[in-house]
Amino acid sequence: MTSVLLIGGWDPLGRAGLLADQAALQRLGRQSFSALVTAQTAQDDGTMRLWGEPISRLRLQLEIIFKETQPSVVKSGMIVDEQQLGLLLDKIPPDVEWIVDPVLRSSSGQACYLDDCQGEMYRALLRRADLITPNLPEAEALTGMTGVAREDLLDGLKTLGARRILLKGGHGQGDHVEDLLTTSSPPKTLSQPRLPGRFRGTGCRLASLVAGYRSQGIPWVSAVNQAHEMHHQWLQERATASET
Repeated sequence: MTSVLLIGGWDPLGRAGLLADQAALQRLGRQSFSALVTAQTAQDDGTMRLWGEPISRLRLQLEIIFKETQPSVVKSGMIVDEQQLGLLLDKIPPDVEWIVDPVLRSSSGQACYLDDCQGEMYRALLRRADLITPNLPEAEALTGMTGVAREDLLDGLKTLGARRILLKGGHGQGDHVEDLLTTSSPPKTLSQPRLPGRFRGTGCRLASLVAGYRSQGIPWVSAVNQAHEMHHQWLQERATASET
């Protein structure tokens, strides 16, 4: 069985980052995965401090991972700077699928990517990715477009070279959260009832679920649909638990 490589930061509370990624894959019954730590953090729901992993350590982690495992899918979250990103673009084989959750800021507002997300290095990542999963603020930051329709954000991301986009609607308004998936024209809408409460690590889990399904050979649209359903089940469980 092929494995998934998870790339991201370490949240000691497990509410986001690699521990949230791991929990998502284990929910699928996936035990075959590896993890590349890009940053150590100290964070709660209101604050975060971040220490990027030195590039020498990152390189050693990558060497061991690709020596001992055969990832078929990479899911990346927090990448701290262009130095880390350049290494990943150079070392991840082109035949390995790459799902990018473009973590630019934490839930508390702390910058996570410390260089220019509109720079050429990050745009190379958008072109390399097989799927990107930005939320609305991330899509605006990547394109430089604000106050525009979601369809315009999708067009802007496509112009930058993104091939498949899952634009998440959690920051929107209304009784339903509507995500847009660009595998057809017009984009496919994935809608779920908006649940009460504040949730962290939602983007981590959703992208990791997609990676888990893709590692099983499930086609893209089905993988995203199933990930979307399972992710909503998790949100329902969290919402219910918070009420008790």
